[in-house]
Amino acid sequence: MHPNQILPVNPPTSKEVFEVKVYGVLGHSGSLNMSIPRPLLNESSILEIERRRYTVASVIKKDQQPHAINVLPIEKK
Repeated sequence: MHPNQILPVNPPTSKEVFEVKVYGVLGHSGSLNMSIPRPLLNESSILEIERRRYTVASVIKKDQQPHAINVLPIEKK
């Protein structure tokens, strides 16, 4: 498994994928470029990136298409 692979908690059914910049991933000072299915590009979606879970805090659009997302780490209990 590639360390930057996106693993959805609930696998999406749509095959439409967008190349977006991901901001807020721990250990990265800038953004990561990632391919993410459309159903996961919503606020409150949960993603797993580099074996950590994140919630999508916001989606930035450019020309009505997803361009970037901000994620927040989910604390381990």
